Amino acid sequence: MTTAQTAKTQYIDATNGVKFTYRRISRSAGVPLVMHIHFRGSMDFWDPALLNALGAARPVIIFDQVGVGRSTGEIPTTFKEWADNLIVFTIALSIAEIDLLGFSMGGAAAQVVALTAPKLIRRLILAATSTSVPDNTVTYVPGIVWPCETALPKLSKHSQRRLLPSPVLLIHPSPNDTISHEAAKAYWNRIQERNVAGEPRMFQLPQ
Repeated sequence: MTTAQTAKTQYIDATNGVKFTYRRISRSAGVPLVMHIHFRGSMDFWDPALLNALGAARPVIIFDQVGVGRSTGEIPTTFKEWADNLIVFTIALSIAEIDLLGFSMGGAAAQVVALTAPKLIRRLILAATSTSVPDNTVTYVPGIVWPCETALPKLSKHSQRRLLPSPVLLIHPSPNDTISHEAAKAYWNRIQERNVAGEPRMFQLPQ
């Protein structure tokens, strides 16, 4: 079985001029589960434990959004742009139907995908997300419950080269909870396990 630790990074050109970066986990048969990551995350941020558990039963596709990770183009500033990019990505792969999992801000984008291209989506899975605002990702809209209003600005300004310990711990429950911190560090160590020949390693946990 192809795992999160061993899957080759692949590239595909889309009609919007973007070269998307993606990986396929596990078998190729069946309706794929496409996974959209959280704010400031590339596909390298998915927990291998989750990917491998899902991939044991079905094909899984993870990818880098436009301008993020190794995908080319300008970083989108609205959920609608994120959604449109994901739709273009599936067209480039010649996929007619997907199950879509969106995590956190990726979940907000996934909702717009379902509204924009309902025939593409067989099942929609929303994880740790909130109501979507298609055309504005940063304004706090009255009546919508957003994530911690202090965490997002800090995450947006923080250097990824020192992602831990502070920013990742911001998005875990109970920031002063030792158990939560240890779980975050264990997750970070798992994503460092990937070591594919010819591909760059994830940055290491600061000491």
